[in-house]
Amino acid sequence: METKAIHTIKLNNFEFPNGEIPFNVLTKITDQLRKVSEGALRFYIEGHSSNKRGRDPEWVEKSLDFIKKGSTILEVKAPYLTETLGNYQQPLFDELGVNSLTNQTAIGLAIAAYEKATESPDCIDTFDKNLLKVMLGFNKFFGNDSKSYININGTSKQKIKIAPTTLQKIKILEEKTPVDQKIKITGKLEMMKYSSNLLELVNANGKFKAHLSNEFSFDKATPYFGKNITCTGIAHFNPKGQISSIEISNITHADTSASFFSNSNFAIQEKLDLPGIILKQNYKGTSSAKINKLIKEIDVDDDLETLLQTLSA
Repeated sequence: METKAIHTIKLNNFEFPNGEIPFNVLTKITDQLRKVSEGALRFYIEGHSSNKRGRDPEWVEKSLDFIKKGSTILEVKAPYLTETLGNYQQPLFDELGVNSLTNQTAIGLAIAAYEKATESPDCIDTFDKNLLKVMLGFNKFFGNDSKSYININGTSKQKIKIAPTTLQKIKILEEKTPVDQKIKITGKLEMMKYSSNLLELVNANGKFKAHLSNEFSFDKATPYFGKNITCTGIAHFNPKGQISSIEISNITHADTSASFFSNSNFAIQEKLDLPGIILKQNYKGTSSAKINKLIKEIDVDDDLETLLQTLSA
């Protein structure tokens, strides 16, 4: 097997001098693709897309070692993940619907993530807010141009079309995904199989993927494995308002008075999906911050039309 796979990226209906993509545009597109690929790779392997632990591990750096060239079509050579992930031969979390890493690259995971987010956005129960925000970075290549689009070919038959219309679907998902929230939760802490830094917290509400923050070392967590504990940290959510992972910043022995969430309005957001409704119905001037502020002042029993009128006021 070759150590690198070829991915082609074609820009359609863009106007460039001499019909060639300027070098600075090539660089920006490759950088954006690398950001999405890193987010998708981390989400696939670790269960969360952001990196808050300092320098990237070697397997991330190797997987994102892209080589680019092109004129009217950008060609990117990306290493196969089977060559770069070492012991990560199979996914810990099959969040993107990719059953095997065979013949797969980080760009291939990015393509799978984009395809999943745009084909059936109403059924999405994966992704976190960070990865969706990173995907929206492609918006900067379009501006007010609604006719241009970008084709990206993956390995085998993978192919996606990035356009303002598809990015709007991702925007709706991003808006309906609750922001990260502080959490205090009690449960039994277990180690994930095949991993030295991924954990699982189990309680009556289910199983939650967890990872340690940069402030709380693995050595500090070791004495608590297999025991009932209370941890504080940050909860990351998926578009359905469910916890996708927990970033643990501190662990103590079990506190029976610990509440599931320290402060949360995510259940109301999940029930009403206000951000998605606002975008779909073309309401203007309503930011996520305004929604989060107003939603605390609204009676949950109000009818939907009353809620929309309040938000558009």
